[in-house]
Amino acid sequence: MSCHDLPSMSAIGSHGRTCCAHVLAWLESRDSAEKAIMPAGLPAEWLQQTFAWGPSRWPFFWCDLVAAETIDCGVFADLTQYLLTLRGYDVARVQLVERSHRSQTKHWAKVWRDAGCDPSVWIIDPETVYHEALAVDIGGVVRIFDPTENVAVGSQTSTAGPPIRMRLVESVGPANSVVRWNGVELRLGEWVDIPPARESRDESRHVAGPRWQL
Repeated sequence: MSCHDLPSMSAIGSHGRTCCAHVLAWLESRDSAEKAIMPAGLPAEWLQQTFAWGPSRWPFFWCDLVAAETIDCGVFADLTQYLLTLRGYDVARVQLVERSHRSQTKHWAKVWRDAGCDPSVWIIDPETVYHEALAVDIGGVVRIFDPTENVAVGSQTSTAGPPIRMRLVESVGPANSVVRWNGVELRLGEWVDIPPARESRDESRHVAGPRWQL
């Protein structure tokens, strides 16, 4: 699959009516309360306690969160970006292509089909999958964060396979700054190959514990 065939960035829609407005108000209130309890943590901490990772039917709207038992990586990414932006962080979206195992992709494909969703939108082939993450400016340093698992991309606590391609979708960080992951420059709007030799040298792997603290 070429870069042109990869999915576009996921975006939660709004009906422009009270159904979505009420959910947004609840999200903001809930995250404000969580921030007061754990001011250093990411919103994904409580989001993962509320939603399990799994299939989402697209188009997906804010009011769909009310009945959702599972949400996919696109919903996790857009939702977490929304809440982090409210907290005052500079956040951008990141698209990834990751390696996977055939046994995993076979299982995931069945889960998606059983839910009435098309697994081919993110399972590229039996050993490669599409994923979405975030780039977060933390004190002038941009780090690549996986909101689905609430860990740094490439960390030892991540269950995801190693990324082999990345694309920074939006600008983030100080003006004219260079965003890098594991020594590889992420150019805005371009798919960048991640050399295999770099996979084990990401500084994010040395973050202690399962939580990613801001």
